[in-house]
Amino acid sequence: MHMQFDKETIRNGHPENDFGSFPSNVGALKKRGLKSWLIGIFNEMKHIASRSLFTKYLFVTSTVLICSLIIFGIIMSTLISNRWRSEKQQQLADNAHIVADRMNAYVIPVPTRTGEGINATIQYVVTDTGKEKLRSTLGILSSSCGADIFIVDAQGTTVICSEEYLRADTSDDEEFRCRHQKKNISPSVIAAAARVREYRVTDRLGGIYDQNHFIVAVPFVAGGDVGKEYIAGFVFVASSASAISDFRSDVSRIVVVAVLIAAIISFCMVYMLTYKQVKPLREMVKAAQKYSDGDFTMRINFKSENEVGQLADALNEMGAKLAESETINRSFIANISHELKTPMTNISGYVNGLLDGTIPYEQQDKYLRIISDETKRLARLVRSMLDLSRIDSGAMQLKKQKFNLSEVIFQALLSFEHRIEEKHIEVQGFDGLDAITVNGDADLIHQVLYNLFDNAVKFTNEGGFIRVKASVQNKVVTVSISNSGIGVSTEELSHIFERFYKTDKSRSFDRQGVGLGLYIVKTIVTLHGGRIHAEGSEGNYCNIIFTLPEASEGSRMSSRAKKQSEDGTS
Repeated sequence: MHMQFDKETIRNGHPENDFGSFPSNVGALKKRGLKSWLIGIFNEMKHIASRSLFTKYLFVTSTVLICSLIIFGIIMSTLISNRWRSEKQQQLADNAHIVADRMNAYVIPVPTRTGEGINATIQYVVTDTGKEKLRSTLGILSSSCGADIFIVDAQGTTVICSEEYLRADTSDDEEFRCRHQKKNISPSVIAAAARVREYRVTDRLGGIYDQNHFIVAVPFVAGGDVGKEYIAGFVFVASSASAISDFRSDVSRIVVVAVLIAAIISFCMVYMLTYKQVKPLREMVKAAQKYSDGDFTMRINFKSENEVGQLADALNEMGAKLAESETINRSFIANISHELKTPMTNISGYVNGLLDGTIPYEQQDKYLRIISDETKRLARLVRSMLDLSRIDSGAMQLKKQKFNLSEVIFQALLSFEHRIEEKHIEVQGFDGLDAITVNGDADLIHQVLYNLFDNAVKFTNEGGFIRVKASVQNKVVTVSISNSGIGVSTEELSHIFERFYKTDKSRSFDRQGVGLGLYIVKTIVTLHGGRIHAEGSEGNYCNIIFTLPEASEGSRMSSRAKKQSEDGTS
């Protein structure tokens, strides 16, 4: 039965391709075995990665890098393979179009026997001369592109094949029939090829080939009596798809070698980088262990601007502060032991002397006064220790209220009336002192002023002076207490507010102090949000200046307070 395809009919048709299916199901047993194996590998990798930070970082980085290289290799291999396949199919299509364009010259219309006159059906066939020319053309093109080229008519029967030309070169068998002539092309393939200008598929072509081939089919047309164009046949070009597998294998081998080389180089670089990053962390662990054992001498020798470098600097700073704190604590214990031992030894010796009669009766009052002074010294020491403990524990809380700072200054100074008279000290500054209202803890501010006046009276020379000034500016009061006398050297000014610090000269003048007074003063002023500093000149004077916020200036001091000040300091 002869067939021919009208282009209009083909465009409106719905042909279907005959594609083979690929088996995708895997046995349940194999699935479970693969799943168990993957879980085991994952658990083992997780165990290895959790051993240390170095192992974890190296493992994760190497895994990500290797996986990235593998994925990159797979993508590159796929892209190259697809590119090669596309170029191969395009080469086949170009050859098919070359042959199809020449077919119109070798095709003639032949009426069939099923009709006569205008009712006759036209069939297009290739002339004998055309077959001879086409046979040689197909053979040459087939040899150049390494593909089978054959021409079929509209019914799918092979008319000319390149294998005939190649067979003729090697054999004299006139009865030779190529494999394309032994079996017709299926109607579904013919219909699909007729629908499009260029039909491409990877298939066995209905069993003509034993394995998949890249197949390109191009229709060629011939004109009819009424001006219509009909599809007279098709040019098929087929090339084995095994070549792409070989090409993909070659590309995969190249990619695998490249990935292995890159993975080895990357692993070495990651190892060195990881070791370099983890090394300072290991030193930090050693330093922390030494700090926990009480050894604060170790320092981490690592300089960097990143987070690890900042952590190393923080640990070094912590070690330095811990060492300083340890030194202070040891000094604290030594000072307290000495300060407690001296008055207790004196008290014990004098009491024993009084009890056994060693001290005569007429001198008992003198030594009782010494015992009283030593007892007061112990009381001051204990009070200072309690204040220090409250400061260190953060238990020192402010009980703020508004009070007259000028009256607190006068009350604190009045506590040293007897000592001021004994040393003939002149008190200056109360004449111009205004009433100043401050919002703060009156008891703690009284302690600040008491300690400052205690130092001033202690270190003022015979017939010297103590000058008091207080002024308010921008709601901040500035209090200055200065005195003449031994003064303070420039080198010692920055240390006098440290706890347990005593200047060399003060050790001979102040045998009853422990070096906590000014430290407590600074802490109280800081709690109030103020600042404190010292000025002075060795052998001339010392001036302590501190500020307090939330202050306001009022009227002058009451005449009663001024009179008491003048009477008490005359």
